[in-house]
Amino acid sequence: MSDAPAPDRRIGPRELRASAAAAMALIGRAAPVRVPLFLALTVATAATPVATAWLTKLVIDRLTGAHGPVAGLALGLVAAGTAAAFLPLAAQYARAQIGRAAGAAGTDRLFAAAERQVGLRAFEDPAFQDRLRLAQQAVQRLPEIVDGFGGGSAGFCRWPASSPPSRF
Repeated sequence: MSDAPAPDRRIGPRELRASAAAAMALIGRAAPVRVPLFLALTVATAATPVATAWLTKLVIDRLTGAHGPVAGLALGLVAAGTAAAFLPLAAQYARAQIGRAAGAAGTDRLFAAAERQVGLRAFEDPAFQDRLRLAQQAVQRLPEIVDGFGGGSAGFCRWPASSPPSRF
């Protein structure tokens, strides 16, 4: 038995950035058309409540103050309400499609890497089996990365509208 210390296998910020970039590149390559569509749907979903609030304010102002046509604003309010109902569903569908495509691409890459192994010796090594299982679990979690990215994007888009103006 050797008393040599085990090597330090911690992941630092550089490795984390490289892994995140590799995951985002895999997602982008797996669904090159759906990712920009998903981002556009996310931004539109985040902007819909703000548009609804502004249109509601304008309709109320028109009804209580200055007299003028309200039909155009009311139609805009109907369109914003309809968008508020359907855009999240469309974004969820796009997110699920991207997650499935990225998961399939990641699984394909993982199996291709496993096929490049010569012989069975590596597959009998417990450390290699652990790494292979971790990689397989990571591939299965790619849809969660897409969900996290979409949620972060939506939150970032809503942030300026939800924060009150500062009065300093």
